[in-house]
Amino acid sequence: MPRRPSFDQVADAYDQVRPGYPDDAIDALVALAGLPRRGRVLEAGAGTGQLTVSLAERGYHVTAVEVGPNLAERLRQNVREYDDVTVVCARFEDAALPGRSFDLVTAATAFHWLDRQVAYERAAALLRPTGALGLIFNLHTNADHGYFAASEEIYARHAPQVLEPGTSAEQSNQGAWRNEIHATGLFGPVAFHSHPWGVTYSRKTYLQLLSTYSDHITLDPAVRKALFAEVGELIDRRFGGEVQKDYDALVVVAPVLPATEG
Repeated sequence: MPRRPSFDQVADAYDQVRPGYPDDAIDALVALAGLPRRGRVLEAGAGTGQLTVSLAERGYHVTAVEVGPNLAERLRQNVREYDDVTVVCARFEDAALPGRSFDLVTAATAFHWLDRQVAYERAAALLRPTGALGLIFNLHTNADHGYFAASEEIYARHAPQVLEPGTSAEQSNQGAWRNEIHATGLFGPVAFHSHPWGVTYSRKTYLQLLSTYSDHITLDPAVRKALFAEVGELIDRRFGGEVQKDYDALVVVAPVLPATEG
């Protein structure tokens, strides 16, 4: 089982700077899943609502499951204007949820933190016979804007065990996802959609973003302070106070198999 990171201790920064998902990717998630109008969605590991809000805006009924109490409270605040969103503070793997009730079970850059074997079985048990599992990830692609190569020396001196996020190899491997999902015997053919996009961060917001990454959270505070001081100075001195960060929003969708019914 993967070790879950301590995102809950940085809930405020997580809410402020973690990116959402481009409309094109969310539209592809909805279309590939065959999500009906006013359909019912179960979101695992909802964070502070980076995907939840977009689904609520589109008129779906969303049950958002988030294990961190601080993150869940932020999520409640972010969806308070939507009557059709329910926030459940619990682990997805053992949350009290009604079976065969959802048209889509989804996770947004969170599925890799779950106990995957349990999560697949749970998703299949929660889905209606016509439902689908739909995952979406913001993969770090980091086209060469110069900053990431320039920061390598700083990381090598202060925190060699931490790497600036490059391409997320595990999550970006479509063949591996297809094989893993097929091997469960619970889902049908896997479909993919990829949407490149990017965000420009100021020095302040980029350092806030780094503070929400699990490997940066676990650094010794003194090491993190020294690392961030040099990274911030680099951003100001060589890159005009900004970092351009490139993402690929990858959507992975598979229908639940009829054999899992009942």
